[in-house]
Amino acid sequence: MRKRNHRRSKSIALEIRPHIEEIRRAYRRGNLTLYLGAGVSKGNGLPTWAELVLAMYFTAMKGDWKQPWRPYPNYLYAIAEWQLQRRIEPPEITAQKVRQYYKDPESFVWGLRTSLYGGGEFYGSGEKLRYVNHTLNSVSQLCRLSEPTAPGIQAVVTYNYDNLLEMATAGSTCEFVPVWKSSAPLKEAARPIFHVHGYIPARGNGSDPESIVFTEAQYHAAANDPYSWSNLCQIQCMSSSVGLRVGLSLTDSSMRRLLNALKITPLRKPSFALLKKPQWPIPDASELDAIHSRAQQYREKLEGSGVKTDMRRNEEMLKIIEMVNKNEQTAHAKMLEELGINPIWFEEYDQVPGILDSILAGQRA
Repeated sequence: MRKRNHRRSKSIALEIRPHIEEIRRAYRRGNLTLYLGAGVSKGNGLPTWAELVLAMYFTAMKGDWKQPWRPYPNYLYAIAEWQLQRRIEPPEITAQKVRQYYKDPESFVWGLRTSLYGGGEFYGSGEKLRYVNHTLNSVSQLCRLSEPTAPGIQAVVTYNYDNLLEMATAGSTCEFVPVWKSSAPLKEAARPIFHVHGYIPARGNGSDPESIVFTEAQYHAAANDPYSWSNLCQIQCMSSSVGLRVGLSLTDSSMRRLLNALKITPLRKPSFALLKKPQWPIPDASELDAIHSRAQQYREKLEGSGVKTDMRRNEEMLKIIEMVNKNEQTAHAKMLEELGINPIWFEEYDQVPGILDSILAGQRA
């Protein structure tokens, strides 16, 4: 296992250093909660939620296939990625179709586990999981260096079904225990990993089928019930500790509704999110020609239209996109501010482990 290089924290951008320092202080006080999304598990080959839904859809239709094709999980994931770039139907609608295919609750859990882990042996070495996935390694290091009586992570709230973090933190001083329903109090040296949408471990028992939040109707039902187990867990964590979101896009409507509700309460603690800088794609020459051609089609229907000369049209179109890009991050930051979220921007996903490692600056190795 390679040793983590905490000196990378020196390269942390100046604009995010105050945020990192506040998170570091919370960690040293044992007052930091992590909120984890699919981006934490993606490095181990697990699908995003939308990819998982499509993979389950393909698997559910297996009985309708006329040919004896074998649905290899790598092909299902690859087809799902391709489909998502072109598919008009929202994943929430597909999820409802998936749930209708699986009439038997136990077969639904089987299909979910099979599609989630792709038949891989994800119940082996936590060290191997950490070595392959640098983001999971850095998240688990924050947990593994936590102390039972003070410094470190207070709790983890995960929106993932998987138990990769539990495996990656096995053997640490603080035992990180999955919690997916009301249960007995934790041991003093244990910290909870709240699986608020359900828990499907690679092996062993997890959530019962009816308590797994999978369809849009289930998301809305959980979000609209102020006394639902998942809402109470999140509210308690958000009101008692500093929060750091990793691998989450913050596009989930239920999460945004909860953030909006908590924003006006005096108990709310600072909340941060690691987010990729919003960036519009820059079109190449052929794409600019296609935009120009489309603009000419609109010109026939819209008054006040004009024609850009061949000499300057590409330059002017690129300037428009450049102006939008400059304002996009500011507008996005203001939207997040309305939700009570302080963004920690990064350019590329491979920067995330270094940012997480910087929180441990000054901690024991």
